Amino acid sequence: MATPQAAGIAAYVWAVNPDLSVSEVMDIIRSTAEARATNTLAPPGKTCHEVVPQPVVDAYAAVLLAGGSDARRALLDANGNGTFDHNDIEKFLEVYLDTLKADTLDYSRFDLNGDGITGGRGKDRFDLNMNGEYSLISQTIEGESFPFDESSVTDLEILCYYAYSDLYSGDTENRRELLDGLCGLTDIDGNVYRVVIIDDQWWMAENLRTTRYRNGENIRTNLSDSEWEFTTSGAYAIYPHHDVDYINSESEMIETFGLLYNWYSVVDTRGLCPEGWRVPSDADWLLLETYLGGGDIAGGKMKTTGTLEGEDGLWHEPNRGATNESGFTGLPGGVRLSVGDFRSIGNSGNWWSSMEDASYSAWYRLLSYYTSSLPRFSGFKRNGFSVRCMRNE
Repeated sequence: MATPQAAGIAAYVWAVNPDLSVSEVMDIIRSTAEARATNTLAPPGKTCHEVVPQPVVDAYAAVLLAGGSDARRALLDANGNGTFDHNDIEKFLEVYLDTLKADTLDYSRFDLNGDGITGGRGKDRFDLNMNGEYSLISQTIEGESFPFDESSVTDLEILCYYAYSDLYSGDTENRRELLDGLCGLTDIDGNVYRVVIIDDQWWMAENLRTTRYRNGENIRTNLSDSEWEFTTSGAYAIYPHHDVDYINSESEMIETFGLLYNWYSVVDTRGLCPEGWRVPSDADWLLLETYLGGGDIAGGKMKTTGTLEGEDGLWHEPNRGATNESGFTGLPGGVRLSVGDFRSIGNSGNWWSSMEDASYSAWYRLLSYYTSSLPRFSGFKRNGFSVRCMRNE
């Protein structure tokens, strides 16, 4: 590493923690350095520059590691009163939930992960548990264990992690109300879902997997083709994993693609989505489509990238226009048709809206391997489609 850079960072580290020895300071600098591609001058006899990985000191990480809990408490103390409490959480959320401020490159004091971007989906590494490493760890949030990948976290994820750590000294009920549904989401079965902010809408970033309604009652399942065809009550189905070469078990199928629900379960008064969340209306889907640039291109921004044929994705070729830049993470979970057949896994994903079209049909949205669009269709209520929930306003 460059000596002037190391010396400069060492000075900052000592300012934060004067009790550190020289070896301890250097250990901190080494542990927080990153190997990044750097242009170097051509060596003798060569005519071109060479791009090689060089260790680059992460000053932000080094100072935080040296400062330990005190440095993190100061980072989280948005109100400047020496503590981290629910008032600070409220201050951070005022910024993160403001669509005019969030997801902007401004290097503000609300940029917790140090990537220069306030809120939004910007990710960077952050040593949450202060051990000098970047690994997959967990935090207990409202009684449930949530994973955190220290190598890639958002500002909101950092806020959530520390809001349920020993650094927090505020009111727990206010904390729960402020962060409800923002720090990941748990359904009645205990399934944990990633959440994504798209414009000012909060969406599940995974397909629903619950087998019970919100009140705890079971949703009907294991229906034969004829039972599925003629039922007028809520039910779900699991796409048969033995029909899919790259899925090895029923549990893997559910974890990857979620469950397929008929529309009667979507509007059942017992509630399909977790408390405070709902199945999106037709108008909600339209707002999403409009924000992502219109129906012709919105779908590409919602689909995961890669293909089965290329062994780097779950869509069949060509998976046209796929970027997933919205973070919606749309997958081709297929459908159980109203007559009971399972079709189209790898080719399409279908998601219900809560809006009825006719006595026998309702509106839904489709993502296809063949197009980047987000078309709106009316389908039989007895079809089994995927479901995404969104947070109530």
